[in-house]
Amino acid sequence: MAKVWDNIMKRMFAANPQHFLNWLLPGAILVRELSPLLKTRDLEADLLYVILWYGKEVILHLEFQV
Repeated sequence: MAKVWDNIMKRMFAANPQHFLNWLLPGAILVRELSPLLKTRDLEADLLYVILWYGKEVILHLEFQV
């Protein structure tokens, strides 16, 4: 069941990521999405984005939990 909720949250966020960024980090601007597959390990993040926050590019890592 957790996988179902995880997928729903990913799809909901992906539908309009800037909208959710405005809610989570006011003033942040979406630059681009990154691949959630991490090359150095056998891990997969839920969502990874490069955002502009307070004038600096940072990586936003979102992990959804039930």
